[in-house]
Amino acid sequence: MVHGQATQFILSNKPFAYLGVRLTMNLNWKHKHIHLTDYLKGSIEGSRASHASSRQAHDVIHKAIIPGLACHDESWYQLKHGLQV
Repeated sequence: MVHGQATQFILSNKPFAYLGVRLTMNLNWKHKHIHLTDYLKGSIEGSRASHASSRQAHDVIHKAIIPGLACHDESWYQLKHGLQV
């Protein structure tokens, strides 16, 4: 018990979210890498399927996709993998 709340046991290789970053207790970054790769692939596939001009695609990449990698929302991962948000 910490401050009246029960603590949870977390397996060393099971990813969990901490401040929006997917971590494991053994500090393996593989899960965060997979998470960002999935986000990037989905974003690229979406932009390829659009009818945007080259300039519009450039703007989307630089104003949405790249900043999205820097501050990616953890809820996207949870929704994609059917986890509770």
